Amino acid sequence: MRRALGILLIPVMLAVPAATGAAGGPTTTTTLGQTLTKPPATSPPLDARMRNFFIGLATNNNDLAISAFLPQSAYVVIKSGSNNAADWKYRLIDHDFIPQLNTLRRQFGPDLATATYVGYHVNEGSAHICPVGREQNKAPYWQVYMTTIDFTMKGVSRHLTVNTMIGWRGGWFIVHVIGYG
Repeated sequence: MRRALGILLIPVMLAVPAATGAAGGPTTTTTLGQTLTKPPATSPPLDARMRNFFIGLATNNNDLAISAFLPQSAYVVIKSGSNNAADWKYRLIDHDFIPQLNTLRRQFGPDLATATYVGYHVNEGSAHICPVGREQNKAPYWQVYMTTIDFTMKGVSRHLTVNTMIGWRGGWFIVHVIGYG
């Protein structure tokens, strides 16, 4: 580990698609650092992720909603254990995230499809660093609970709560919508 400009850099090895490769094509290895800089409560990338999450939820577009989820490549880097890529896909996405989206769709009903996204609020008071080993992680990360997403449905102000977001390289990403498991 080293510090650069007051930021703790934790070297990790991560396979990323090669510049000329297509999906499933060749990969190269690069070193990326997980930063311990607290992610901001608002930022243009987070604004886009939260909007995409809500629009994906409302329009039954799971791929768009997943774009706000912690990337698989980040999960593989920060979590300990074996076969983290499969755990991300089959446990976090297929077993938790998608069913939780469907639960919210049932909860809000068919009018959700016509809802209008208003914004979000990150509960900064709950933000904390999750140290190595606390949640089967091999790298520390920021974690925040109970982020709210505001929207209107049939002219009535509503909100939903995102249970947990994790900080990855200075940005917040959803990991649990309704709760754990």
